[in-house]
Amino acid sequence: MKKPLLTILSCLAVTTALAHQQTGDDRVDYRQGAYKIMGWHMGILGDMARGETAFDLDRAREAARHLQWAERLTATTYTPDTKQAHKSRLLPRAWRDMDAFADRGKALKNEIDALESDLEAGNEGAARQRIGEVGKACKACHDDFREKMKH
Repeated sequence: MKKPLLTILSCLAVTTALAHQQTGDDRVDYRQGAYKIMGWHMGILGDMARGETAFDLDRAREAARHLQWAERLTATTYTPDTKQAHKSRLLPRAWRDMDAFADRGKALKNEIDALESDLEAGNEGAARQRIGEVGKACKACHDDFREKMKH
């Protein structure tokens, strides 16, 4: 009685594992989803920094935490199988100069972490300025390593 149940469970585990194998395109989809989350929260922060909406320290902290979380999600998605992914907008130069590309990622992480620290300290002025620095770090990577959007 136990052996058939064990066989069924083993087959189910193997089937589940095979169904969840990731391709390069899956990783690119995941990565792009994380970047969309980052864009959403940068929009919230940018509106506050520019004075288009009231600066709400609690809302800014939440947005910064989401930025931190989403930024960390992307790190494991730059795998060799994503080089040929049809949805990827990463330029080939990123793969040729992965050290420079990684440096841009570290700079972004550092700016996001510094923003979160400014917000935790309640320093609105520093946070407003830092939001701009986070935006510049995003743009620097886009300018050098991301294919331009086709409109």
